[in-house]
Amino acid sequence: MNGLSAPLKKVYIESTYDACNRRKLDAQRLVLYFKVNGYLVVANPEDADVIFLVTCAVSLDRENGSIRRICDLKRFHGELIVCGCLPSINAQRLLSVHDGKSIPTSKLFSMDDYFPNMKFKFTELGDANYYLPTYKRVISNDFIHTIRDKWDALDGLSLKYIIRKKIPSFLRGLTTKKNIDSTAFTIRISWGCNTNCSYCGIRFAVGKFQSKPLETCRNELLEGLRRGARKIELIADNVGMYGLDSSGKFPDLLNTLVDVDGDFDIRIWNLSPVWLVKYQVDLIPVLQKGKISKFHLPIQSGSEKILKAMNRYSNVAKIKESISVFKKHSPDLTLTTDIIIGFPGETEEDVDKTIELIHYAHFKMVDIFKYNDVQNTAASQLPGKIHSSIIRQRVRKVRRELEKMELDYQLS
Repeated sequence: MNGLSAPLKKVYIESTYDACNRRKLDAQRLVLYFKVNGYLVVANPEDADVIFLVTCAVSLDRENGSIRRICDLKRFHGELIVCGCLPSINAQRLLSVHDGKSIPTSKLFSMDDYFPNMKFKFTELGDANYYLPTYKRVISNDFIHTIRDKWDALDGLSLKYIIRKKIPSFLRGLTTKKNIDSTAFTIRISWGCNTNCSYCGIRFAVGKFQSKPLETCRNELLEGLRRGARKIELIADNVGMYGLDSSGKFPDLLNTLVDVDGDFDIRIWNLSPVWLVKYQVDLIPVLQKGKISKFHLPIQSGSEKILKAMNRYSNVAKIKESISVFKKHSPDLTLTTDIIIGFPGETEEDVDKTIELIHYAHFKMVDIFKYNDVQNTAASQLPGKIHSSIIRQRVRKVRRELEKMELDYQLS
């Protein structure tokens, strides 16, 4: 692989606004990489010799946002390098707008091949522990599309709910703001994913699963506490898989971390319900220590039929049982979730089952994804595709029910 043709002094690094927290960590790690090697990381793309964009493509809307931002950034003189998940998930579409360099997430550790003369190698850097802040730019095409999407999202809601919840959020979006809490100290406990959800293209992008050593995770926690952090986030593409490539397991990691002295709470992202059930007995004593405040549990559906088609854990009764047990032992535990509406073969009854599971768990936040085909996934070959107009109707139905339950949500 050839290095870039000329020495670079000014670098601009950005992740798309709706990129996941793992990609924002990747972007921040790039910032650290260039800073320790003496490069100037600039705040504006027009000042840069090279521009890095870390993309997202988990859904069609986010893929569209990535494409729009690529087109925005191409107008600057700096060489654009596209990173993140888009190069793996939809390489053909990327090539339609960008014929330059791209580095998929699974190849991020090859960064030294592009910059072979660096004194400090990318592979030698420790992981980032803070997200790269991202801001909406009022002048960007992506921001204009976001305003339109936010306005469309008001459809079907009562005037009271629009005034109380949605208009303040809409107005906040008219100013520059951070997308993810940058004050939380974040520990990425693993990379990659070995699961095979039928709808997901992220596994193509992130590569094979690899746990971070337990002692490294503990040392990162100690460093966060030394810096004064009190909110600790554990993240990964699938946190429950931790340790399966070694001799440990996820509850072992949690036990090690919660036993560290200090006043802090741990928030856990992307714990698939299968691990909630599998580790139910092991997690109870961990919860009772009072340092875990949040689980993000992506249920995706409340229908066993749909979960089976998704190749997800499908015993909804067991999921409910585990949620009840955890709330009993940790009454203040916050639960949030993701759901997918419009999966092939979905019926109104399936949507009702999803609503019922949300009601049972009383998730504080629900992230709603509209299903779209992802290239090379099993779900993209399934019959029974749902028309986009029907998906929109069902999303409105879910939103109305969440409004009645006074639960927050966002559309992804």
